[in-house]
Amino acid sequence: MTSAQSVFRFALACWLVLLISGVGTFSLWWLTRAESLVLVGLLAILFGAGLAAVGGYQLMSLPRLAGEESRPRAWTVRRFLLGVLLLGSNFPVALGLTFAVGSLHSRFEVVVQNDSGVSLSSLRLVSGASAPPKASWSRAT
Repeated sequence: MTSAQSVFRFALACWLVLLISGVGTFSLWWLTRAESLVLVGLLAILFGAGLAAVGGYQLMSLPRLAGEESRPRAWTVRRFLLGVLLLGSNFPVALGLTFAVGSLHSRFEVVVQNDSGVSLSSLRLVSGASAPPKASWSRAT
């Protein structure tokens, strides 16, 4: 028979697996900038939503199991609310990491060094979301 404490621990495990996999994937991507980790991160978000649903489903049985074990009502309410709060906290974390990846992924640095004897009056860089920048220049007159 499943105990109320084991259901609560399972929900905590769901929360921790989601948090570690998401933050770990983001950290590894930030260090390496490997494009394949972006796909891994998206799959982690989808997998995380499913795992959060499983953890939430398990938490729904907590009040019934706690009642069968004659646990105090305060214990049940605290554990239930903590589980819901922790599982739900992964969604804002995932959203923040998604925005961070979008912001960092679209940045690039361009260094222009004019070693020619010709002075330039302008330099224009044009880039799309996934295209490398293209430069055009004009000579000073």
